[in-house]
Amino acid sequence: MSTDQLAESLLRRHLNGRNVVVFAKNLGPYHVARFRVLGRRLAGYGAHLVGVELAAAEKAYPWRVSRDALEFQWRTLASDGAVEDISGWGQRRLTRKCLEELQPVVTVVPGWSDAFLRYALAWCRSGPGICLVAGDSTADTRRTDYEPKRRLRLLELYKRWLLRGVDGALVSGDASRDYFASLGVPRERIFLKYDVVDNEYIAQRAEQARRAATSLRVQYKLPQEFFFYPARLLRIKNHFRLLEAYELYLQRAGDSAWGLVMLGDGPAAQEVDAAIARLGCPKIVRRPFAPLEVTADHYGLASALVFPSLRETWGLIVNEAAAAGLPLLVARNCPATDHLVLPGQNGWHFDPERPAQLAELFWRMSSLSVEDRERMGAISRQVVATWGLEGHVDEVLKAVAAAMQARGWTVDL
Repeated sequence: MSTDQLAESLLRRHLNGRNVVVFAKNLGPYHVARFRVLGRRLAGYGAHLVGVELAAAEKAYPWRVSRDALEFQWRTLASDGAVEDISGWGQRRLTRKCLEELQPVVTVVPGWSDAFLRYALAWCRSGPGICLVAGDSTADTRRTDYEPKRRLRLLELYKRWLLRGVDGALVSGDASRDYFASLGVPRERIFLKYDVVDNEYIAQRAEQARRAATSLRVQYKLPQEFFFYPARLLRIKNHFRLLEAYELYLQRAGDSAWGLVMLGDGPAAQEVDAAIARLGCPKIVRRPFAPLEVTADHYGLASALVFPSLRETWGLIVNEAAAAGLPLLVARNCPATDHLVLPGQNGWHFDPERPAQLAELFWRMSSLSVEDRERMGAISRQVVATWGLEGHVDEVLKAVAAAMQARGWTVDL
């Protein structure tokens, strides 16, 4: 029996009639897209996928997600309130009740940042089922800039303790794989492509927007050509250096400069708006948080993505922009850059702390012909095609099968 045949047989033998639980803080469009495909694939093994969210709302991300035509069971632990309002004790109580009822054969826990996730990891350690930890943390996203070294070492030891006994991991990319391995997860049981989006939906929505470009530009009040940055307004997202870079670009490009469009809300909104007002440039547009369909429209109308964040665990908007067929300007410390940006082919990366470097890339990108930019966008689509929903589910199933083999679970021959 080949390795692939053994994995397939293990999945059929041990998933049939059982529950697979995947936790999340709040189910947004990314989760639902992944769960639909995972639920469909698990049904082929006779298994039932249960997507469990802590709460039906999250203040930081006010998603609007349809619950129609789901291919998984959607369960909410706390029906009242937002994620941010639920006490640690309440999280643990609700999680215990859920897991004791469902008795999952596989549980996927996305990290350890919240009490309900830490309790789920603890519950799984004492149970017979498989536990996979998922996430996109890297060594570079630890709180090294403001944590004393001794406290940081203790935090890392605590994480290793939390993850003791987990059967495997689902991570975003190579940097996350290295970090999770450093926390004690066996490297051979760490699988990639955790962070994906619905490439097909975004590509279709972006193309529809291009066909209706004239009316949509009026509706959204957008420039003819623009760099696009959808992100929460947080200092770590680096909007201020972005505006510095854009000001340098304006000085060089003059009236021929592309616009700059930003989508998002957050604690730094007033400061960002004040910085925009000081520049006094009508080509700079900021809009509040928008649902995915509106964001996808903007991808379709944009000329290129700019992503200057100072620190990221992955960078899902790079996936989205690539799926929409955009050229990419992405900060070099963003882990998605290693996998989705081919310098000189579908974009460039840059030092997010050097506005002059980004200003030069603004000029270089806006000087390209439409044909050259379209070629770049086509390469973006090709690159991200392997980081889609089906690829994500393939990796989940590989992780489950590898965990079964490591546990010594057998197949009836």
